[in-house]
Amino acid sequence: MNNWICNERESENGKISLFIFPCSGGTASTYYKWREKLNDNIDIYPVQYPMREKRAKEPMPDTLYELTEQFCDSCIDILKAKKFAFLGHCIGSAIGYEAALYLKEKYGIYPVNLFSVSLPAPNIFKPMYFEGKAVSELDSESFARFLRKYMNFDEAFYNNRFVMQYYRKVTVSDFKLAEEYRYDKTTPIDADITAFSGIDDDSMTEEDNKAWEKYTLGKFRNEMIEGGHDVCETRYEYICKCIQEQLDSQISDF
Repeated sequence: MNNWICNERESENGKISLFIFPCSGGTASTYYKWREKLNDNIDIYPVQYPMREKRAKEPMPDTLYELTEQFCDSCIDILKAKKFAFLGHCIGSAIGYEAALYLKEKYGIYPVNLFSVSLPAPNIFKPMYFEGKAVSELDSESFARFLRKYMNFDEAFYNNRFVMQYYRKVTVSDFKLAEEYRYDKTTPIDADITAFSGIDDDSMTEEDNKAWEKYTLGKFRNEMIEGGHDVCETRYEYICKCIQEQLDSQISDF
């Protein structure tokens, strides 16, 4: 397996592949527990961005588009092996969408589903601001307050200065990609789209979530669920249930 994929699960029973794009600051290891909730007819491929874990010494690409293209070109053999779907958390949803466009244009393949979690549709998406500043510009104290509001970390995380410094470096790099991402078109993709958003997520509205419908030539499903911006963590069991149901339907159509 190449360095873009980490903690994957492959099975002889695998009929479809699910690639998971983490949020800013996220890692592939976050999704290890998902294998307990998804049946073995789904091969799971969490995506590992540069600057973290085994890729800690690798620099982040300059733009989200470069990141997307590098992933697609490096993983094309896995992507071509069988039908596949994408799930993205926050900015990972934009990466999944851009990957769908790139793969269709360059390789003539596309995902059967795109699951977006906690991100407005691309033409509505705006970089997150906190206390009047872009996240990449927050000082260490403001950054800690930002994490307490939007992320689901234990208190021990905030009390470890080394971990906080490392995580801030990675997250700032990720947010710079997000802050420079602009997409003012509504080019639809062939994939069905399911958009999840937390009812209490103050970074977006239900209308922002519904706007994803313009981006699919297939079916669209709007899922407003209990929770905030971190529903990919706090409600992952429900999200996995929805994924399983929809991919089972895709498998039955093969």
